[in-house]
Amino acid sequence: MAILHDVITSIRNFFFDVGVFKSIKFSIPILIVGNLSVGGIGKTPQVEYLIRLLKKNYKLAVLRRGYNRKTNGFVLLNSSHTAEEVSDEPLQYFKKFDTIDVVVDVDRVHRNRNNFFK
Repeated sequence: MAILHDVITSIRNFFFDVGVFKSIKFSIPILIVGNLSVGGIGKTPQVEYLIRLLKKNYKLAVLRRGYNRKTNGFVLLNSSHTAEEVSDEPLQYFKKFDTIDVVVDVDRVHRNRNNFFK
């Protein structure tokens, strides 16, 4: 399995190197938590750890896709949102950490966010 993962990753990296896949540069630091695996590997506790570690020294925002939510597009969470509208994990972050912004958007590089992430 590790060999297959290495082959796929090498091909993907090659496509980035030759310009088939485009990478996006941002003017702010971004931490990405995730990998090829899906649920159950500890991404949510890892994100919560990073929030606790960094929130005193940095303005933080969490961007999630909002898996199985009932809304579409870019949504900045507020106290009126439900788990059905924004998904359960983004709502969990919002309720636990009142000093951070939590956003859901399937398009993680959405260009029309009115410069939200400055």
